[in-house]
Amino acid sequence: MPNGNLTSILWPLLLLPLMITGASRVYVQS
Repeated sequence: MPNGNLTSILWPLLLLPLMITGASRVYVQS
């Protein structure tokens, strides 16, 4: 089913901004 493939593509797209913002916040704080 294309739904499983879609989620596997959406998860990295959703996690990337979160990881980037989290890393940038830690970088700015230190």
